[in-house]
Amino acid sequence: MRLFFVPALLLCLFSSFTVKDSVGHGRPTASEVRSANAGLSAGVKVFLTFEDISGEVNVNGDNAVEMLADYLYDRTNCTIVDDANAADYILKLNVIEKKMTYRRARLVVLTTEEKEIFNSDWKVGSSDFYNGFSGSRQAIKRTLTKGLFKQYKNILK
Repeated sequence: MRLFFVPALLLCLFSSFTVKDSVGHGRPTASEVRSANAGLSAGVKVFLTFEDISGEVNVNGDNAVEMLADYLYDRTNCTIVDDANAADYILKLNVIEKKMTYRRARLVVLTTEEKEIFNSDWKVGSSDFYNGFSGSRQAIKRTLTKGLFKQYKNILK
């Protein structure tokens, strides 16, 4: 008889508790994730840009954007455009030097209204044979493979 009262007591105590109270905490809901994923899809037009970070040693922005463009062209169905007004999304790239051959990269995806829909973590790249002895290339590759491509799988070829 005692076993019956314990679950009934717990049910009474937590009857006012709803699932909605336990979720949230700064995380997007499933519907928000679906709506964001629906925006960045195959065939969208993207404009690539490089942004310097003040107080850091930045790499050559033109070279970094070319590395990003090569990787996006090979792996995705996105169309890269030369004019920001013709684009659906803007991809902002940051690449900074940390040590001799170590680089850190971050990618931010913005809508044309400057609303941020994706912001990757800083990814570290080092110079090795497989990336043409370029730490920047490996860092950019990691921001895409471990960040953007995980969240937006529908843009991959």
